Amino acid sequence: GPIAGKWEFEKIEMPAAPQTASSTGNDSLGDSLAAAMGSMASSMGNAAAEMAGALMKGTIYEFKGEGKCSMTIMGFPVDGMYNLTTDNKTLTMTQGGKTETFEVVALNDKELDMKSADGSVMHFLKK
Repeated sequence: GPIAGKWEFEKIEMPAAPQTASSTGNDSLGDSLAAAMGSMASSMGNAAAEMAGALMKGTIYEFKGEGKCSMTIMGFPVDGMYNLTTDNKTLTMTQGGKTETFEVVALNDKELDMKSADGSVMHFLKK
């Protein structure tokens, strides 16, 4: 299938934090606080994404026949199983007893983008 082969992790993008701009015009303390919390959360999200991205740098996902896959993180291979729906839109992976479902945002002979339940998108490039 189209996903078969080795994919190298390139980057992760976190979902944008919802903007809670106050439209009332009178900036109450609550609104300022909410805005400050919102921007803090989004910058923390970016830092988390950068950390996750740094940790995952060089990670290889390999999708093999018979629904088998392996993920090599920091040089350690982890074997698992995968299932890609026939419409190539939903990817389910099970590794170490944990099953995760991803929405396939892009899949072609060069790149694979998959979106987690938390809204973050991982970008992979074909090796």
